[in-house]
Amino acid sequence: MALKLHIVIHGAGPAFVREPGCPCVRCAEPQLGNKPSPQDVADLLAWARGAHTSASLVIENDGIAVDHTLVDCGMGVMNNLAALATPARGQPIARVLVTHGHLDHIAGIDGLLHSLKKARTAGDFSEDEQPLPLPLYTTQRTWERYLGPNPEQPGDAGILHRAHDNMRLVDVTAAARALAPIVVHPALHITPIPAEHLDGGVNYLCEFWPSGGASRGTALRVGLCWDLRAFPAGAATDYWQGIALDPRAGTLYERMAGLDLLLIEMTNWRPAPGHISFEADPAVGYGVRDLIDAWAPRQTRIVHYSGWNDRQSTNGTWLRGEAATRNGNPAQGPVSDRQLRRALRAALPDGTAIDVGQAGMSLTLG
Repeated sequence: MALKLHIVIHGAGPAFVREPGCPCVRCAEPQLGNKPSPQDVADLLAWARGAHTSASLVIENDGIAVDHTLVDCGMGVMNNLAALATPARGQPIARVLVTHGHLDHIAGIDGLLHSLKKARTAGDFSEDEQPLPLPLYTTQRTWERYLGPNPEQPGDAGILHRAHDNMRLVDVTAAARALAPIVVHPALHITPIPAEHLDGGVNYLCEFWPSGGASRGTALRVGLCWDLRAFPAGAATDYWQGIALDPRAGTLYERMAGLDLLLIEMTNWRPAPGHISFEADPAVGYGVRDLIDAWAPRQTRIVHYSGWNDRQSTNGTWLRGEAATRNGNPAQGPVSDRQLRRALRAALPDGTAIDVGQAGMSLTLG
């Protein structure tokens, strides 16, 4: 048996969920005057920039898709699953891995479950092919606050109001605390990794055996690290209290070094002196560049880039004009994909396999 794993990138929505009427620069569309500066245009690009917030892991056996794992389901994902000619198109979904409860990662789950239920009723998928209730792998915290009914407040249906009868929780909290793999398919194991982004959030390490099982051969490894604010550092302010994960040493490094593929957000490329960012916390002290340097993945795709922290000053306001270009980060904030691709390649050693992810992009391992 020789299986293949197709990793399909989904989603194309704003990098930030916007609230109507909110005056902050994330929500309010920048206005261009009669003579807009290059910085004014860059701010508008940042506001309009699309982010990719989901992926499909499709196992293929001799040309036939035999298992489909969806990771998050935010904005634009449903359109991708229905319209784009990828290995995930038209396939039943065995499970959803949820990283965290922000709307750009879960807002499409209601619609997804409605569509899957209709597909079973219409006979497109049999009951054996498409499980309902659909297993949702996430932490208890994410389930109670953002997905399912809150046991402490039964009247609070969370963000997803119509989906509860069609999904069930598979709690990954204990596995995340232990960095323990969970078998979701004989050829695919997933390890949830505590992440400091939103309370209860996780990243995922996926290990895939083309031989069909963990007892035979070597696994191919995929890291799914989008919306990664930091890894817990054992601080009292961490949600994952009592856990300290160093991406450059210890267990986390051992699990992530030499990944075959890394899908990662790019909130911040690399902390610069005097530059405030989530990743620049002294207890953590890394950005995306540092993770790429430490883990040395064979391939990297930037899947969720806002450029927000690459342009933010110490007082929380945007850097503008020359100050923005002197911030020490090669991508220099919100830019087009073409500019970002050039900046990434200029900042890394020759031969580094890195690119910007696009909706519908499919990468195959095995």
